[in-house]
Amino acid sequence: MVKKWMKQLHVLWKNTYIDFDKIIYDILSWKYENYDYKELSWYDSLYRIRIWWYRIIFKKTNNDYTILLIWTRWDVYKKLKQIFW
Repeated sequence: MVKKWMKQLHVLWKNTYIDFDKIIYDILSWKYENYDYKELSWYDSLYRIRIWWYRIIFKKTNNDYTILLIWTRWDVYKKLKQIFW
């Protein structure tokens, strides 16, 4: 089963020239400090990385990072509310 963020990523590849592969690789290998990231205030251990008009939401657990959403600026927060509320 394909994860939801992977489907979203395929749509973004068609519409943008941003190298999301490198960004995802950096997140999963714990090298996200070079990006504009911050912890989301309403959620525990959820972070966002801002890349132009796009946001990547990921969750930090004890020894792992899990990517939850990749989408445009406004829609990603709406989808995040649907998931957690």
